Amino acid sequence: RVIAANGAADDAWERAAALRAKLAEEPEDEQRKRLQQQVQQQEVASAQHYAALLNENLLAETHAWRYNATWRLASLLTRPGAPKSCAKALPLWDSALRAGRRVWPSEYWPEHRRLL
Repeated sequence: RVIAANGAADDAWERAAALRAKLAEEPEDEQRKRLQQQVQQQEVASAQHYAALLNENLLAETHAWRYNATWRLASLLTRPGAPKSCAKALPLWDSALRAGRRVWPSEYWPEHRRLL
């Protein structure tokens, strides 16, 4: 289920990004409305699949798929700007930032290497 949810969420996320790119280039109002609806549908699908992945609770907080799902779901929840939606995103942002602080920067990042 984790693999299926991750794949479906990522596919919907990528479709939404492609539709957003088309939307930016479309001058016709009617077509823009149709594209905006499609973007919203893909974002909802992506959010549902990322939530399903996170609800499985099988991946460690620093696992790349969990980090990605957390970050993307938080950004989807924050995008509309509604207070309830943003409030739901806060624990996700906290988790993503906590995981990021654990993993990056590491001693392998350029700013931690001695210059010759």
